Amino acid sequence: PTDHQQKKLDQLQLTRWIKPEHMIISQATGYQKPQLEIFQLAETDFALDPETTLYVGDNFDNDVVGCKKAGWQALWFNHRLRQAPNGLEDLPDVSITAFSQLQGSIDTLLQLPAYAYS
Repeated sequence: PTDHQQKKLDQLQLTRWIKPEHMIISQATGYQKPQLEIFQLAETDFALDPETTLYVGDNFDNDVVGCKKAGWQALWFNHRLRQAPNGLEDLPDVSITAFSQLQGSIDTLLQLPAYAYS
């Protein structure tokens, strides 16, 4: 629910780093992950290029499947050590299990040819 998500944003004090107008709470838009429309809305609102957009998420179905449908890169933060669904193990571009792996993984992805021209 929108109010629950807003409380999370407030508790994490994310507005210290991200402007509120650069945040989307999906339920408030009428779309929910993994619906393609929520990702397309983000592309439009934030002028994102799908080919050079990286989504970091911890939910395989909502985050990884959703953003891959939109043509984005997916980094699966699998901190719960879950198994990917059969046949979809290679769907995320990168999978990590700890925060300590995040920066190195992003750095590696940004070295890929798709990002060279962005």
